[in-house]
Amino acid sequence: MHNRRASTDQGRWSVLYFYAGGRRVEATTRACRRTSEIADSIPGAGEAGQTYLSVLRGGTHIKRHFGPTNTRLRCHLGIVVPEGPRIRIGEESYEWREGQCFIFDDSFDHEVWNESGSERVVLIIDSWHPDLTPAERWAINQARSIRYGLRDILHA
Repeated sequence: MHNRRASTDQGRWSVLYFYAGGRRVEATTRACRRTSEIADSIPGAGEAGQTYLSVLRGGTHIKRHFGPTNTRLRCHLGIVVPEGPRIRIGEESYEWREGQCFIFDDSFDHEVWNESGSERVVLIIDSWHPDLTPAERWAINQARSIRYGLRDILHA
C-alpha cells in the first residue's frame, strides 16, 4: 500500500495499485485475484491508466487537484463507505454508496473529504474516454511506454 502524503493536507490516504501507468502490478494481481479479475473484465481498464484501491482514513482531506488529460474516465466503486465522505467535482458534490459506481472525467478540478471516524475504501478504475479512436488509444499507449521505458533506463 502506497501512502499519498503529498496529496493530502490532513489525515492519511493510501492506495494499492493493480495497474499503474497502464502497467499491471503483478504482486497485487496475485494477492487480490478476484478484484483483479473484475477490473480486467472492463474493456480498456488497466491500459487506460490506473486501477487501484483507495483507502481514505477518517479525518482526511485530499487537496484540490485534476488529472493530466481528458483521455480517460474514472470510475469510483464504493466498497466500504461510512456516512459522510464526499467528493467535489467542479461545482457539484457527491457521496459514495457501497456497491454503487459513479464515473467522471478526472481532468475536472476535484477534491475529497472523509470527515467520518472510519475508513472509506473505493475501487478506482480508469477506462478510455469513449470519444477516442483505436488509433488515438494506440498512440497514447506508445507514448506512455516510451516514457516509462526511459524512466526505467534512467533509474536502473
